[in-house]
Amino acid sequence: MKYIVKGNFKISQNEFKTLEGCPERVGENVLCNYNPFLVSLKGCPRVIGENFYCFSNPLLKSLYHGYSEKVKVGGNFECGIGFSEEEIRSYFDIDGVVSFRYWSSHDDSVTSPSIIFDYSGLSVSGNFNLYDNNGLMSLEGCPERVGGDFSCVSNNLVSLKGCPRVVDGNFFCYGNEFLKSLDHGWGEKVKVGGKIHCDNTFSEEDVRKYFDVVGHIDLG
Repeated sequence: MKYIVKGNFKISQNEFKTLEGCPERVGENVLCNYNPFLVSLKGCPRVIGENFYCFSNPLLKSLYHGYSEKVKVGGNFECGIGFSEEEIRSYFDIDGVVSFRYWSSHDDSVTSPSIIFDYSGLSVSGNFNLYDNNGLMSLEGCPERVGGDFSCVSNNLVSLKGCPRVVDGNFFCYGNEFLKSLDHGWGEKVKVGGKIHCDNTFSEEDVRKYFDVVGHIDLG
């Protein structure tokens, strides 16, 4: 029997390995985050009316869902670091943007001190978030352009080298106690379409030396 859910469908923090048995259609959001044993999206809904969230699934190495056609997502798609937007859109017909999230407080996907990623030279249509990873000391490998917000909050960064050249949304880099300079090494100012929020160890003058900020500057 093919089931339909009119509202949200939440299957987070479980121990299953696949999504077999999910409804065929979900009217609102699908949330399948923080599942430590999930290895496959096979069985996921074929049609999702709003957003699809599938970040913080440490064993999920492929987004292939097993259908011959793309899964329809009426809103946005958010997954973990390690997939490309091109790969995601090869499996999903997404009306909105694609975002990426890594939050080590809720993600046991790595046993090494830091996460390894390489989005160099690429653009991301949505957000790119790197939260609370004590092993993350630089931003090498970040996408060149982020269409939404960029966040590297609460890491052990010693440098912003490798940060995006263009962030259309907001730029968050507070909570990095070892970060003593905002020099990103690009040789020109990083463009930020929204606001920037960094620690109060820096001044507005420091920020504007390295960033072309459209919005306001938050310190602290």
